[in-house]
Amino acid sequence: MKADTKEKTHSSEMSARYFYFLLSVLLYNLQMLLDLTRRMSGSAWKTIMDFLMAMNKEI
Repeated sequence: MKADTKEKTHSSEMSARYFYFLLSVLLYNLQMLLDLTRRMSGSAWKTIMDFLMAMNKEI
C-alpha cells in the first residue's frame, strides 16, 4: 500500500515536481469552489455541461 502514495513523476528536477503539486492543488481547490457555489446557490446542476447551460439562461 505504501507504493501507491509515492509521487508519480520521474523527474529529477524539484521544480517540475513542485509545479505538478501546485497544479493539482489548484485544480482540487477549483473543484471544491465550484461544488460549494453549487450547494449555496441551490442549483441542481451536476456536470460542467449543466453548469454552462445554466449560465446561458441567466445571461
